[in-house]
Amino acid sequence: MILGCLVDGYKSFKKLQYINFIKDEEEAYTAILGKNGVGKSAILESLNFLMNYQVAKFSWNMNKDRKSSKNAYIVGLFSINGRLQI
Repeated sequence: MILGCLVDGYKSFKKLQYINFIKDEEEAYTAILGKNGVGKSAILESLNFLMNYQVAKFSWNMNKDRKSSKNAYIVGLFSINGRLQI
């Protein structure tokens, strides 16, 4: 189960942001809602990068307002057999 992810420096995520995907572990679904330009697609693209990383096909889309790409990253938080995995 994907609990959430940390995104920093990707598309609309200029600063470090934690995106929580579950309210409690009993719920089976997550919805991502928001206005245009707030980062809905960026969340899904960052998860796709995390799960299907292929250097030749992926181009890191840096947030234009960031000064440096030095500390940009995506981190997934998962629960496997009830234990947190990073």
